[in-house]
Amino acid sequence: MRRIIRSKRGPVAPPRVINGCRLLYYSFMPRFVMYSRKILILIGGKEVGRVPRVVIGEPIRGKGICLLHCDKNWNLISYDGDLNSVTQAKRRAELMYPGVTQTWVKATVSKREARAVERKEWEGHECSFCNRIPPEFQSSIKSKKTVICNVCADEIYQDFLESEEVSSVTLPRGDYYPQNGFDHIATYVSRLLVPTKESKFMHIFALDGMRGFGMIAIGPVIEVSFVVEPHHPLSSRENKIRAFFASQGRPPARDYLANNGRTRILQFPVNGNSVELTETTRTILTELCDVLETEPLIIRYGERENQA
Repeated sequence: MRRIIRSKRGPVAPPRVINGCRLLYYSFMPRFVMYSRKILILIGGKEVGRVPRVVIGEPIRGKGICLLHCDKNWNLISYDGDLNSVTQAKRRAELMYPGVTQTWVKATVSKREARAVERKEWEGHECSFCNRIPPEFQSSIKSKKTVICNVCADEIYQDFLESEEVSSVTLPRGDYYPQNGFDHIATYVSRLLVPTKESKFMHIFALDGMRGFGMIAIGPVIEVSFVVEPHHPLSSRENKIRAFFASQGRPPARDYLANNGRTRILQFPVNGNSVELTETTRTILTELCDVLETEPLIIRYGERENQA
């Protein structure tokens, strides 16, 4: 989404914001800058080696200093975060790339300017209610003209629960189950198994909106999907999820970072008939999501047209 500025007589100039960080210093890594291998960058178990560009940045939201290893177009390759100071970042960079110290170029990007740049990059994706942009929330629900982030959705739902009129309101069927929610799972799972041209999905969560997962069916392929926050106190859940499916011999079908690297999406293939998938769903909720069978559940089901 960011615009790359190309110079007619030189390398690509860096953008003012990279991976949610404002630029403090950057280096074009001229040829005399070496690669020491004292600190290795490994991706997928393979050593990346010397990178074409290096940046010292400061997160727009959050604390600390980060060292960004980039390709020649300033796309992020690897991220070293939680450094205490620019001095520490420069020392780490010099240890990895001897000679880089004399090549640093100081950037003049203020915090205010960086926030404006980031907001411009996410223009059109803001929450229609609070005006937050995607880096400021975890997920959103979109229609043709409206976007509502999970923060606003949670606030609206909590207001609803605390309302004195809640007992007199008829809740939409197949959405909110204040009790015996586990007994209704089979109905939704069976709908996922009906062959259609559309992809079908089911989201099932406890009321806190954190404990739960999604299930998607595209033709005969069915996968369960988890969102894991690396920096959240409950991040150990990721190990739990991986171990559970590894014990069944099921590697992730998709495993990638989203939300500017702040969350990880894990998708695992599942199979079976309606009874088997219902039991799998119940097991995932209780063992991986720590949801009690007596807790209220929110279950959402939907269909969307497959993209050609």
